[in-house]
Amino acid sequence: MTDPTWPGSREPTSSLDLGQMLAGLGATDAVLQGHSVALRGNPAVSSVTVVCEPSRSSESPAIEWFCDAELTSGVAVSWNLLLYRKGAGWAVQRRISRIDAGGSDPLMELDEVVDGEAAMIGLLTTLAGELVAATVPLE
Repeated sequence: MTDPTWPGSREPTSSLDLGQMLAGLGATDAVLQGHSVALRGNPAVSSVTVVCEPSRSSESPAIEWFCDAELTSGVAVSWNLLLYRKGAGWAVQRRISRIDAGGSDPLMELDEVVDGEAAMIGLLTTLAGELVAATVPLE
């Protein structure tokens, strides 16, 4: 059997097996789910939505996570993590935004690029943890 390739890539994937990759993606989702539980316990938060959405594009595989908190003040805060293929590597975008009637205001934006699936899975959960650990005023 030959190594699978990701859509849009001509290079074989690493020796990382599918189970390891799914476990890493699941651990990343658990970080965002855990953050949503903590947010729900905050009296300044009226509702929380968490979404993990795989890309529908066959050209570039991607997964995006959102954790959106609606605050009692009418403002929302959104934690966003986007994993997508970039060249022969993987890019991870992290963003925290404050959203109000005037639009969206980024509070934090960080990008990382890693080579190989093993490196990406090894780093993804750490990056998600750093994202949700950032101090964000909930007012």
